[in-house]
Amino acid sequence: MVSEYNSWKEVVDWALPMYELNETPSKALQAVIDSIRTTARTKEEWLVSALRFVQDEVRYLGMEAGIGGYKPRSPSQVFAQRFGDCKDKSLLLATMLKHLGIEAYPALVNSSSKEQVKNGLPSPYAFNHCIVQVNLRGSRLWYDPTISKQRGTSHSNYIPDYQQALVLSPASKGLTEVIPPIANNGGIKVLETFLFDDVGGAVTLQVKTEYTGWEADMQRSRFATTSLKEIQKAYLNFYANNFPDIEMTQPVDFIDYEQGNKFTILEEYSIDNLWEELEGINGQVRATFFPKVLRDYINTPRTSKRTMPMGLSYPVNVEHEIQLFLPEPWPVNPEVKEVKDDAFTYKSVVSYASTGNLLTLHYTYSILKDHVLPENMSAFMRNQKLMLDDMGYSLNYNTGTAAGGGTGFSWIMLVVALLALGAAIYGGYRLYYYDPNPAPGFSLGEAETIGGWLLVPLIVLFVTPLGGIITVLRSNYFNQTMWEKLVLPSSQTFAPELAGLILVELILNIGFVVFSILLLILFLKKRSSVPELMKAFYVANALFVIGEYVVLESMHLPFEMDKTSPSQAVRAVILAAIWVPYFHLSHRVKDTFVKMLQPPLEEEFDQPVVEIANEVEVSNNNMV
Repeated sequence: MVSEYNSWKEVVDWALPMYELNETPSKALQAVIDSIRTTARTKEEWLVSALRFVQDEVRYLGMEAGIGGYKPRSPSQVFAQRFGDCKDKSLLLATMLKHLGIEAYPALVNSSSKEQVKNGLPSPYAFNHCIVQVNLRGSRLWYDPTISKQRGTSHSNYIPDYQQALVLSPASKGLTEVIPPIANNGGIKVLETFLFDDVGGAVTLQVKTEYTGWEADMQRSRFATTSLKEIQKAYLNFYANNFPDIEMTQPVDFIDYEQGNKFTILEEYSIDNLWEELEGINGQVRATFFPKVLRDYINTPRTSKRTMPMGLSYPVNVEHEIQLFLPEPWPVNPEVKEVKDDAFTYKSVVSYASTGNLLTLHYTYSILKDHVLPENMSAFMRNQKLMLDDMGYSLNYNTGTAAGGGTGFSWIMLVVALLALGAAIYGGYRLYYYDPNPAPGFSLGEAETIGGWLLVPLIVLFVTPLGGIITVLRSNYFNQTMWEKLVLPSSQTFAPELAGLILVELILNIGFVVFSILLLILFLKKRSSVPELMKAFYVANALFVIGEYVVLESMHLPFEMDKTSPSQAVRAVILAAIWVPYFHLSHRVKDTFVKMLQPPLEEEFDQPVVEIANEVEVSNNNMV
């Protein structure tokens, strides 16, 4: 390398006369500066207003022939003509900030060499771009005036990863590290929601994409410079590559949160023929889903044999979630896959919630550095292949056994439910005539009013039957397809033990509904049987919850389903531990529940007194 400069200080001295900050602004430019000072209140607001003006009101246009490649034009000229290159816009911004009382200087950077500039000899030819450094209240901030439509605060504006800069100030003696703000890393969060009416029919696709940081700046600029018609066409074609029969049902809409620098885009589509028939297999259809947005951020190299580092787009942070609201219960094997490399991280999570039949595919991808060294290329490509092979998910469906006799409704389970209901009603009838004596020492028939802590279990008894009925009706107890998938040996989700547990769960739920209704009636009648039956109610509920949890955990099912959580079991035990002693020991309980269905006759209590009177009368006669 050859250079006529001995130090970076000499390069600064060469540049300072061309980047003159003491020029008096024109009247028009001064008017804009004065307007910023009067309309904004703080220096941070002055800084942001001046930056937005130069970024959005002065077009970025390079006229760099001859001396124009090194010497910026006068700030007043750039303001008047409303265009300029990076040097012109940087000098204009630094001049405006100086007249607003904010210390600012142009700074030379290299957008491609970045920190490698420090490994070369000092020279003006080491740079290809110009930005601005601002010193505000002890903070060193960096801004690129050539980026348009940036938003956010003075301390959260995105600055590309330039790494090293030569600040053109009289005190500058060498290169300075460009440290971006905390909010530098832009991010993308995609949520694709597929809504199914049935298998084989049309599907609604709703897309919500949130861009933050520099990603939000790019999308905001795109929407400002491109017609909505062109944007909608591009978005539709993006999905049409995977779903040829897709149609847009709502115009593309967006929400711009300028203060937080978040740009949200909303889309909605309808997809016909999402399900494809599998060749050679009658009745089998398949639907495939793929995180296409995330995939487009992955740069796949052609070869691992390199002598120079491979550049990566940095920083990149993508989160892509696909939600599938399926038309019926589905066997899903929950999975978690992670791939870690020196240059990137990747993670995928497959989960399923039987409530709502929601299958979720969650992917995250982050690039950690801007290059891959030649010696790391082999490992990089292996890890990238693991990541690409993991992406995507397919749903298979057998339409031949899906209908369950053409209705999808299990009439057998309805008969089972009716038999269980009849048995529960008979048991409730027998319990209604359970008529124990009140607790010893408490008056028969003279009941206290229901109050105090007794109001809590009374409210529970009002709510429990309704909740139980909703649970029975909303669950899949009467879904023929679910039962076939559990009891048919040819099914991939064959689990007869689970089918038996679900059957027992249905019977017990019906029993609890009838039992709680009976308890509510007896509770309001203040029957003497309530304390014992309430203790049985809480103990039975705790045993049911604990038993269900233990049995499900012991099954080791190959697919995910809603299970009783440990917290639910603990909560049931705690309730039993509180209310069983209360109904056993409380004087309020013993004073309240004293009424019997068939109380003893008063004559039975008087009989011993009559016999004693007769004996006294006989004795007197004998004496006479």
